[in-house]
Amino acid sequence: MTNSGGLVLALRYLLPLLALVTLVFGLFTDSMDVDATQYALMSKELLESDNWLHFYCRGVPYLDKPPLIFWSTALSYKIFGVTNWAYKLPSLLVMLLGTYGLYRASKIWYNQRTAEISATVFTFSFWFIMIAQDVKTDNLLIGFSCLSFWSISEWLNARSLKWILLTAVFQAFALMAKGPIATVSLFSGIGLHLMIKKDWKKILDWHWLLLIATIVLLLAPMTFGLYTQYGKEGVLFFYWTQSFGRITGASSWSNELGPDFFIHTTLWAFLPWTPIAVIALLKSLSVFFSTEKRSRQSEWLTVGSFLLPFIALSTSRFKLPHYIFITYPYLSIITAIYLDKIIKHRLKMSRLWSLWSVVILVVVALLVTVILTVVFPCKNYLLFTLLSGLLFIGIISLYHSGSNSTIKWVMVPALAITILGLTLNFHFYPNLLDFQSGSVAGRWIKEHCQPDHSVFGYRLFGYSLDLYANRRVEQIEDIKPVIKDLKLNKRVFLLLKNEDFEILRNQGINLNIQTNFPSFHISLLTPDFLNPTTRSKALETIYMAEVSLTNIKP
Repeated sequence: MTNSGGLVLALRYLLPLLALVTLVFGLFTDSMDVDATQYALMSKELLESDNWLHFYCRGVPYLDKPPLIFWSTALSYKIFGVTNWAYKLPSLLVMLLGTYGLYRASKIWYNQRTAEISATVFTFSFWFIMIAQDVKTDNLLIGFSCLSFWSISEWLNARSLKWILLTAVFQAFALMAKGPIATVSLFSGIGLHLMIKKDWKKILDWHWLLLIATIVLLLAPMTFGLYTQYGKEGVLFFYWTQSFGRITGASSWSNELGPDFFIHTTLWAFLPWTPIAVIALLKSLSVFFSTEKRSRQSEWLTVGSFLLPFIALSTSRFKLPHYIFITYPYLSIITAIYLDKIIKHRLKMSRLWSLWSVVILVVVALLVTVILTVVFPCKNYLLFTLLSGLLFIGIISLYHSGSNSTIKWVMVPALAITILGLTLNFHFYPNLLDFQSGSVAGRWIKEHCQPDHSVFGYRLFGYSLDLYANRRVEQIEDIKPVIKDLKLNKRVFLLLKNEDFEILRNQGINLNIQTNFPSFHISLLTPDFLNPTTRSKALETIYMAEVSLTNIKP
């Protein structure tokens, strides 16, 4: 039989290179409405202000999210300029550092192969591609949570002062990224681990007091900013209402999604590893409920940090898919532990996982083909050649006589998700974002409208307009500001929908249409939109008009 070492070595270097290319190319695509464009816009406004402790969105005080994404992005803007990639870069770097932290933590508790598989499962998952492209506060939260997991694992094994201080630093940054969920996630795992191990010496260690004091000290600037901008209500909102209030009912936010919502989310977001992850989690739970086996488990940090926050978040009254991503680093380790066992012991399920790798490769090949030939027909033959070559490598890797279990069950699924990621970031997202009318219209405004021109959006909403226009575009529900500026003899431009034409004309406004922009809510894809023959039914048209007063009385 041919030795598999060369093939493993080739894929080991090829996969990280392809992942890096995929992620870097995703930096250059436009940010998506609503969250990413809002954070990018607020960071730009922060850069232009002289107060980095108080936060505003279009001049209105903003309390909803912690400051780290605004601070890191504003600093990136200051160094590199206000660009798409400067917004996404800090979050991507922290996510990659988090991958390294996850690898190191897995290696502490298990072995080299488990650590490598953990990092692979974590990085080569569908959710990772999504969040690296559409940057939210969760990127920084997840990255620093992974680093916290590494540093606390080091402390639990060595009880070194250095590692407890690093844990405090990473936890403080995670708290400033998205709030207390970072601490709840990590310390639920720590509590479960120490209680099962009955390690009373570490439970009562004075280092915990140092950890808390250091976190409080590092959070002082943010806490001071909250207090001086909003008073004690602002501090209470951040440390309690925004996170725990959605569970206790103290927060009014609710979208009435059931407790099974995050189960459904995980089934698609954690692909291509979902079936393995489900069985791995069930295996871990069977060990947990076995008195005989429970104490022999290396660590319970992972299960506790995944399961308890998963349950808590599932009881929340307001849910969005990316909220659950904080638990996925730990699910990656659980999956890796099981994969390592079936690779080592050739368990009965091994044939099933080989078949699953084939299914994933075939499904991705079909999906990519549909994207490139139907959804957004591609004429880039270099991209076709690259993707076909990678698909061929995947097929060879499955059936080569030297292929071992690591190649079939870990590297081939990772290669499949890489092929999908390349397709999305090189072709799908750039074409999709042509239908985000806010960013397209914003660039038109930046090119065609002078600073002294008035520009309004009539009954429209979105932050991409301001971000890409590089100016404040006032969004109005009433036409009075338009009439006021026209009476001051200003040139006035108005963005509006076709359904509003008659309303404005009846109020004495003449519309001189300059151009139009196809519009679609790109984060909510529908079959009608994805099918080119029915796409027009799914689209709205946003018009840019230069307006003037007519003789018709308002």
